[in-house]
Amino acid sequence: MNTERFILSDAKGGKIGELDFREEGDVIIIEHIEVALAYRHRGYAGKLMRQIVGKARAEGKKLRPDCPYAAYWLGEHPEHDGMVLREKTGQGE
Repeated sequence: MNTERFILSDAKGGKIGELDFREEGDVIIIEHIEVALAYRHRGYAGKLMRQIVGKARAEGKKLRPDCPYAAYWLGEHPEHDGMVLREKTGQGE
């Protein structure tokens, strides 16, 4: 399984943050979100989360947040509850 990534960069090309995910059938698994220390508490992690929610919605997929922050963020945004799987499923998990 291939991990894909959304990356946010600043105007100089420096990395602000990234969200790593993989797809298994009709589920997008959010593996990890990280924002550089200098950019934390400015809404960048939320921006990454909105990107992955938009992708899932556009493709008719569900989200499974394996990352604690992603699970927290989705819990704070109940408008997305219908597209969130809260438990791990599948082989080897």
